[in-house]
Amino acid sequence: MKKLCCLLLFCVAPAFAELPSGLRNLAPELRLQGEGRMTYFGFELYDARLYQHPKKPGEIFALDIQYLRNFKGQALAERTITEMKQLNIPAKQREAWGEELLKIFPDIQPGQTLTAIHIPSQGTIFLHNQQKIAQIPGSDFAKAFFGIWLDPRTSAPQLRNKLIANGCAPALIGPAC
Repeated sequence: MKKLCCLLLFCVAPAFAELPSGLRNLAPELRLQGEGRMTYFGFELYDARLYQHPKKPGEIFALDIQYLRNFKGQALAERTITEMKQLNIPAKQREAWGEELLKIFPDIQPGQTLTAIHIPSQGTIFLHNQQKIAQIPGSDFAKAFFGIWLDPRTSAPQLRNKLIANGCAPALIGPAC
């Protein structure tokens, strides 16, 4: 019995070890679902990881991005809004969210992280290097923001496939599978 307990602890420990500290503090039950690297014309931009709640998939989830290059916060906000346009988000809504994101997104250096966590009662919580920097309420923003990576219409389908791995995208983003 003692050997079985040690074996189980050994097998389960990596799932806990992979959870970044900011996620552990806000949603400790999240588990890694999938991960992948975003490249653009051969340039490596960032590594992304999707975490979901094992008992409430699609309700509580997070996207953790570790950057491999320098990015201006303004460029990140502008690119976010451009990607939302591809998802048919109305222009007026994109503009409003774009103004918020310009205030939220910091300039990024290699090795730094931006994390977005969706908790239905709280909306989308943003962390920079595992420290809370902002919160945008509501599911409409969450659907548009996380849809950039997880919606079937994403501009990065290979990354989407790696993030959802053998599971499903959160139900907020698309139909359950």
